[in-house]
Amino acid sequence: MPPFKAPVKDVLATASILPYKQFVLFGDSITQGAFDQSRGFAFGAQLAHDYMRRLDVVNRGLNGYQTEQGLAIIDYVFPSPANSPKIEYLALFFGANDSANDGGASKQLVSIERYRENLVSILSHPSVLAHNPRIILVTTPPVDEYQRPEETRADGQVDRGRCAENSRAYAQVGKEVGEELIAKGRPLVVCDLWTAMMARAGWAGEGVLAGSLKADKNPALADMLYDGLHFNSAGYRVLYEEMRKVMTEAWPDSDPESIEKHFPESVTYFTAAATQALLLFYPIEFLKGQQRHILAIMGNHDIEFDGEKASAAPATYSDKPTTDMMEHSPVTLTEEDNTRIRRKTDRVVLTMLTWVYFLQVLDKGVLGTGAVFGLQDDTHMTGHEYSLLGSIAPIAQLGWQPFSAWLIVKVPHRILMPSMVLGWGIAETMTSLCHDFKTMMACRFFLGLFEAGCLPLFAIMTGQWYRRVEQPLRVSIWYSMNGTATMAAAALSIYLFCGLLTVVTAPVCYYFLDNDISQARFLTPEERLQGVERLRTNKSGDEKVHEFKWAQVWEAALDIKTWLWVVLAILPNLGSALPGVFGPLIIKGFGFDKYTTLLLNIPYGAMTVIVVIFACYVANRMKLKGIILMGFMIFPVIGCAMLYGLGREPSIRPALLVAYYITSFLFAGNPILLAWAVGNTAGQTKKSVTMSFYQAGTSAGALIGPLLFTAEQAPEYHPAIGGVLGVFVAMMVLLGVQIANLMWLNKKQEKRRIANGKSGVIIDRSMTTNVNIDEKTQEVSGGQTEVLDMTDKENDEFVIIMGKKRVLVSYGVDVDAVAGWLGSYGGEDSSNDISRGYFAGTIGTQRVLKLLAKYNIKATWFIPGHSLESFPEDMAAVRDAGHEIGLHGYSHENPTDMTIEQQREVLDKTYRMLTDFAGKPPRGSVAPWWETSKEGAQLLLDYGIEYDHSMSHEDCQAYYLRTGDSWTPIDYKRSPHDWMKPLVRGQETGLVEIPANWYLDDLPPMLFIKKAPNSHGFVNARDVEDIWRDHFDYFYREYDEFIFPITVHPDVSGRPHAILMHERLIEYMRRHDGVEFVTMGEICDDFKSKNVAPQGAVLPAAPGAMLK
Repeated sequence: MPPFKAPVKDVLATASILPYKQFVLFGDSITQGAFDQSRGFAFGAQLAHDYMRRLDVVNRGLNGYQTEQGLAIIDYVFPSPANSPKIEYLALFFGANDSANDGGASKQLVSIERYRENLVSILSHPSVLAHNPRIILVTTPPVDEYQRPEETRADGQVDRGRCAENSRAYAQVGKEVGEELIAKGRPLVVCDLWTAMMARAGWAGEGVLAGSLKADKNPALADMLYDGLHFNSAGYRVLYEEMRKVMTEAWPDSDPESIEKHFPESVTYFTAAATQALLLFYPIEFLKGQQRHILAIMGNHDIEFDGEKASAAPATYSDKPTTDMMEHSPVTLTEEDNTRIRRKTDRVVLTMLTWVYFLQVLDKGVLGTGAVFGLQDDTHMTGHEYSLLGSIAPIAQLGWQPFSAWLIVKVPHRILMPSMVLGWGIAETMTSLCHDFKTMMACRFFLGLFEAGCLPLFAIMTGQWYRRVEQPLRVSIWYSMNGTATMAAAALSIYLFCGLLTVVTAPVCYYFLDNDISQARFLTPEERLQGVERLRTNKSGDEKVHEFKWAQVWEAALDIKTWLWVVLAILPNLGSALPGVFGPLIIKGFGFDKYTTLLLNIPYGAMTVIVVIFACYVANRMKLKGIILMGFMIFPVIGCAMLYGLGREPSIRPALLVAYYITSFLFAGNPILLAWAVGNTAGQTKKSVTMSFYQAGTSAGALIGPLLFTAEQAPEYHPAIGGVLGVFVAMMVLLGVQIANLMWLNKKQEKRRIANGKSGVIIDRSMTTNVNIDEKTQEVSGGQTEVLDMTDKENDEFVIIMGKKRVLVSYGVDVDAVAGWLGSYGGEDSSNDISRGYFAGTIGTQRVLKLLAKYNIKATWFIPGHSLESFPEDMAAVRDAGHEIGLHGYSHENPTDMTIEQQREVLDKTYRMLTDFAGKPPRGSVAPWWETSKEGAQLLLDYGIEYDHSMSHEDCQAYYLRTGDSWTPIDYKRSPHDWMKPLVRGQETGLVEIPANWYLDDLPPMLFIKKAPNSHGFVNARDVEDIWRDHFDYFYREYDEFIFPITVHPDVSGRPHAILMHERLIEYMRRHDGVEFVTMGEICDDFKSKNVAPQGAVLPAAPGAMLK
């Protein structure tokens, strides 16, 4: 057979990844028979023919099954998309057995209420949602009672097993469930088979049902159902036609002709030479399943196939490159990979964004400095003409925004950005030829028009190339060019030079930029896949489909937060007219000449750069964009108030300059708002429209701002400055409104997830600094929903960026070792138990140290005196690793069994031992067996102990310990009157209590103690892990800030099964935003910094005072 002679790049570029996506048919025996052609037309076989080389039609029909049984096996029918082909379409067809007669011989009946619940459970099951399929819900079909065989029920009555009325009722429930899920935004259509078949049977919609024994026999129904229940050829044809009809109506792209085929027509085979050539450059693991994508990720390599060279330059091999690359086998992404890809992206993308934005801002500064040097006189401007000149560019930007939004979606960014740059560069160059007001207005109009898409495009590109946690700093870097350009404008107030510099930049943009990360030439093939993976967690619909979706336009227009972004964009940009267009004139009004004015305006630019970067850094670090921005806006308020209230005497010029300079804090507004808005908007069209609305707001603000200033107000401009002051105050109020709105939206999303059968709590990995991703992480995180072009409202897994969670996780390690067996566990007479204690003090301790070192965690080790003296080298290793060391008795004595003198003697000895050992007094204590007494707490206070970790008044918050509570035990020998008394609260102390929690302790479930009646010791570590995760998940859902103290023992956590449990748990918690691993001393410090001890509380003595 001759080799295929078509161009190799055409072959590879159209060869889809294998295995194919699937069209799954899930149902009962009617579905099972969908491929049987012995009776003629077969519905399943026809579907398989229609979608041949496009989708695999998979039959999961199961004879006799109803929804109860279907739900029981759902995990096997829908394996994880990480380990199996993605399910693109799912046809769910149950009900024929669920609707069986009550008491019938088949015993298949599922109550109609339960049937409804089961349908929802199946369609909302995590195994289904992981594939995010388009769903066709088929209603229960009709029944022809005449054809059903008679059967004798258990009660002796004759029954036909099915009835027409039941099938109608169950079909109606199916329709209702489908309509409810459609209303919630699920990609679903209802195939109303019952209605379609009854229409074929001639039933008019009223009267006795066709198929009922109360009606005449119906030949049409008998033609569709060969036994009154299962389908003939005619029945399957109705199902096929009805399903194809509703699919095409809802999803036009579901038509087979709209789906790309796997492999081109007439391909015979790929030559061996081609495969060998590819192996020269790529490992076989990377090539598996990558035929379609090879050329798109080939980097700079060229390969020769049978003498034909195939270029590896990035190809437009798909309208959805991001989604296509997502279908690759799971990608591993380490922190090192993430850092390397981010730095490469910074070198190319961030550099281009920063330079181009600098040029875009420069022309505004040149206008202001030109005014100082007599621009108005040279162009014969009078009255308001200079103000109008400052407003015309924003007017053009405002009018162009709708078309700009369309261009950002439709035109690849590699073409759009250079085109914009070239356009405004030409307009700026032509400004140097203007000698009157009209020509200046024309040039400024076209400059504004070509700049109209700059801000929204840059914001979208930042969101497209960077994780959400990285976006604020990148926005601040390119936006800080407002300040840099202000400084440069003082030296480059030449339109011709600035314009030509911009024109030259256009081809440079085209050369270096790529459309998205899946086609980035500056990344290696593996890095492109990893780059797509690292951005997947944004869940912002960054799939480049180049389709302008009107539904997303309307969603953006009806979204309250969109309009809040718009108003918030108007306000700071309105106020920016003060330093921007009129800044040099205001400084000149302080009494300086024009050259001094230019020099004094340079520090303002430097301040702007510092403020923008610092504000975004703090906002991102604290994860509190709105609150931080409100804080920064206080400074412009103060600055404007000073400029408004102070005179213009020469003696107060320094104060006036300070007032003017601190108004630079207003420039913290736009970059934080941009990062906030783009990070909280998903869907390509919606994001583009939202950013264009935002740009319209900035344009409106820039348009209105200069009009506040008039020539008559010079040189003080008091009325205009007063107006700007009011604007900044209003902005602070609106920031509070937006914060409340976003909090409400997050709660709404959480309720949607729960209603859809998902966990309410979603790990927003896009906001975590740790990015390690492996196959398991990908499986947990879902599938293509993270990159599909879905909006923030359509995707219930989208998490609104709000305030930062703050979680302080602390490991408390109790080195009970031999002491535990001597004082508490009852092993003092067992050489085996003592041997187990020896393991804990040596091998167990070293393994726990290794575990903590692996994750760079500093813990608090509570070391009994006995363990310190028995295992000095191992305890020294703990100290030398930098861990905190606290008290834990000497031989793990139970404090409630000792006298106050004995407690004092043990405390005094161990306190001095640990002080000498660690070189400083211990700050914390854990009572053996977590038993304390009023006297014991007072002893701790006397010795200057700052915190205890033994009591359980709280479980996730620190508190000040109260001691001496009293209660009345029940004595059944006495009158109930004697014991029916409430708890009496004791005395408040200044001893910080870090709560102990038996449910977060490894010892009770996993240490076998022979003499303990309730000892476990052999509980599965994964069961313990589930309990600990459930605690963490609940706290994380319910609290913005909490502590998570975990108690472990080398006796237990030095064992392999426990170590692996801790590794999984640590990695799980680290994937959550705001999690910090700290010592208990650090928890104590954090609590005391925010909470004053109760009035009259007994406070700890000074540290080390007892030693003196």
